[in-house]
Amino acid sequence: MKEAIFRKIEDMIKKVYIEGFNIYNICEKNEKLTLDDNYKNGKTFSYKILKQNILLKYNKMAKVKDYIEIRYLSEDMLKEIKSKFSDANYKNGELYIRINIENIDEIDNLSNEIQKIFKSLFLTYMNTKESFGCCSKYIECSNNKHCVTEDVRARFSCQYKRNLDKGKIFYGANKNI
Repeated sequence: MKEAIFRKIEDMIKKVYIEGFNIYNICEKNEKLTLDDNYKNGKTFSYKILKQNILLKYNKMAKVKDYIEIRYLSEDMLKEIKSKFSDANYKNGELYIRINIENIDEIDNLSNEIQKIFKSLFLTYMNTKESFGCCSKYIECSNNKHCVTEDVRARFSCQYKRNLDKGKIFYGANKNI
């Protein structure tokens, strides 16, 4: 069961692209999806991405429905999940929404949300863990008004790219700041 859930989640996040790049494929081995079943009760499993970011938790229950906990990103996502799972439970200030499920196939109904969460976690990870000001191509990027680097990881870690995306050009022929 825990491996089947792993495969479901991995299949979902393997379909996430940003700017034409498959971001799961550029993740290093220690950043890819992992299963953590080190809980003492042996019935709770966490599925982590980008080292230690929990994407989803699965809780196997004995007398009541099993439940999952999925990361919460926005009010829109909360509404979306509640439209799919009427008994979804969320408390203000918590990072996760609790959803009772009958079987693991119900996780398929969260494919869109899991992909959005992975994309958000990836961008946050790249912006904080690997962030840098700009690379040696900053003039070429400025003249083209967008990032030109072939290094996909660098593309998503570059602070100057974020400025270019907002139309702020600090260098070259198109300088506007």
